[in-house]
Amino acid sequence: SVTIRDFEDYLKTGMGVAAPAEAREKLDAWREWGGVIVAGTRDELPGLGAGLEGPKDYEITVTPERITVCGFDDRGVMFGLYN
Repeated sequence: SVTIRDFEDYLKTGMGVAAPAEAREKLDAWREWGGVIVAGTRDELPGLGAGLEGPKDYEITVTPERITVCGFDDRGVMFGLYN
């Protein structure tokens, strides 16, 4: 997705961090992934985002295994990644 590619570029140019992005059709197995940043909408990340109320809303969950950014919608995902 454009958001993911933009974020990858932002990390590389703005932060000097190489973090290759990989788009996935489905995020159903996101809880099994480790050492990653998972980003998706509440519809794409089962079990997350119940408290999100409107466009641009997001939540960030950090565990030793992963960082998860869940947005109400695509704009929420974008805001969560950049904030």
